[in-house]
Amino acid sequence: MTRGTHQPAVAVVGGGITGLVAAHRLLSDPQPPRVVVYESASELGGKIRSAHLGGCDIELGPDGFVGRNSPLLPLCHDLGLGDDVVAARAGAVEVWSRGHLRRLPAGLIMGMPVRLGPVLRSRLLSPRELLRAGFDFVLPPTRCDTDLSIAALIGGRMGRGVVDRLVDPLLGGVYAGSVDFLGADAALPGLRERLSGRRSLIRVLRQMGARPATAQLVTVRGGLGRLVDALAADVRRRGGQVHTGTAVATLAAVPDGWQITTRSGQIESVDAVVLAAPAGAAAELLRSSQRGIATDLGLIPYAAVTVASFVYPRNAFAQPPAGNGILVPRIEGTLLRACTWVTSKWPHQARDDVVIARCSTGSYGDNRHADLSDETLGRALHRELSAAAGLRGEPLHTRVTRWHDALPQYRVGHRVNVAAWRARLPATLTLAGAAYDGVGLTACATQGRDAAEQILAHLSEKTTSMPIAGRT
Repeated sequence: MTRGTHQPAVAVVGGGITGLVAAHRLLSDPQPPRVVVYESASELGGKIRSAHLGGCDIELGPDGFVGRNSPLLPLCHDLGLGDDVVAARAGAVEVWSRGHLRRLPAGLIMGMPVRLGPVLRSRLLSPRELLRAGFDFVLPPTRCDTDLSIAALIGGRMGRGVVDRLVDPLLGGVYAGSVDFLGADAALPGLRERLSGRRSLIRVLRQMGARPATAQLVTVRGGLGRLVDALAADVRRRGGQVHTGTAVATLAAVPDGWQITTRSGQIESVDAVVLAAPAGAAAELLRSSQRGIATDLGLIPYAAVTVASFVYPRNAFAQPPAGNGILVPRIEGTLLRACTWVTSKWPHQARDDVVIARCSTGSYGDNRHADLSDETLGRALHRELSAAAGLRGEPLHTRVTRWHDALPQYRVGHRVNVAAWRARLPATLTLAGAAYDGVGLTACATQGRDAAEQILAHLSEKTTSMPIAGRT
């Protein structure tokens, strides 16, 4: 059923998980618009890439998503993948710090300790650093009326040791960034306001009822690429058009909506647009109609990240990895920033003969990996992983995957900027994706759903306000 006598059209620019979820939500409406999805790459899914290495399933991009409150979980069930959703094992995470592999202490919230006892027992902090962390209870109240960096907010209360050895490996790792530049309001919403004028960060966390994150990560058996394929197939089944290898060249505002021109010269007129492209691409498309916003979007920096997947024979380990992975603080200076033991973390990936390791390197301001060949980088990461985990054998198979614009960096003031951009945009255009309200798959999918619902609400309001033929 369509709205009135005219079925509105909506363009979704970007065929990553954000755009696909937006298209699906638009077409799931009782009165769906006509939907056209444009993706410049030859494949859908954005950073989601599932592959095989040495007979094993691997992910070249994200390997799972937070299941709690995620629109992706019900989508998996609706798309017939519900029985293939697998939860990660609740395994320990270790930190390679000062030449030792130590278990990440309990009672942390994105690296911020709610209790100092477990941190003391972990020996991740030196006695001096631990003493400085305890000053949180006695320092004068914090005054922070505007956004500031994560390092300034947390380090001001608990010292640099907590920032470098606990917060950076966790929170900096999420964004592949530096906690010295990442904005606290974007990464830790609400914490700065709660802390302002208060004496102790630890007490604030306790009073907020904050508990160590227990959000369950989940994935899809056979790879997240199956979710992308199922979403795209469902969008097409519902009548949506999906164009891959089709870059949008211009996005022009016209009286009744927007005119889209592709680089091949195709022209499409639509009533509304969900702009789910990376910040740089979005900036180019908005330059003619929203120059100020376009300039701001073009200034959002991105971190380059490389993922190296290794398949090791089981006998390369004196003992199989007991935990889910290893984190490495940026201050250590290694190429290796994190390693996931895939065959330990994901129960369906468990093998008797091999161990799959997924290593990541690179962060904003650290592009050493970009100057190394795949072979040289693979060998260097293997050496560092061997030193941390006690490996005594070479990998059977290696695959290096480079993401040149992997993760946007939420600088100080990011949340205020995003709110201002959205307030200045017409109701016929929405911004959604990793550049705005979260970089994880669940955050991106939520933005796609919400953007679609905003467009649907606008189209419904527009229809009800139109005069009905024959009525005076």
